[in-house]
Amino acid sequence: MSINKMSYKGQVVIPKQLREKYGLKPEQNIKITEIDGHIAIIPLLDDPIKDTRGILKKTHPMIVSSADELIKEYREEEKSL
Repeated sequence: MSINKMSYKGQVVIPKQLREKYGLKPEQNIKITEIDGHIAIIPLLDDPIKDTRGILKKTHPMIVSSADELIKEYREEEKSL
């Protein structure tokens, strides 16, 4: 934890360790909001469609890549019942 001062213009410095941890880069757009009585800084994606492509497959290995595979899985489940 670090303690910083806010400038007279309302500017603060996000510590390097936190910028690196959350992938914040210079000139990156961020959203500043209030969540449960706290100030939150939320990094925004440069290209939301490009940056989130394939995210479900990476985070959820059970998600199949095609409808044919999904149908096959359902049929195999029905056979085992």
